Amino acid sequence: MASFVKYNPNPAGRSVGDCTVRAISKALGQSWEQTYIGLALEGFIKGDLPNADSIWGPYLQKHGFFRRMLPE
Repeated sequence: MASFVKYNPNPAGRSVGDCTVRAISKALGQSWEQTYIGLALEGFIKGDLPNADSIWGPYLQKHGFFRRMLPE
């Protein structure tokens, strides 16, 4: 049985407002800073915020993730 392991890579220890960055950094094994910069750059290029679906979705796809529909 898995147990809870606290994970908060935010350099300031914050736990509100950067959920997307924290989750993706964990999923990709990246630092918080590396993930934040990657998402911010993607958002800048596409003209949207780093936590927008249109930004983090393609960012994850570039790193080998893909979406699947859940069966009913």
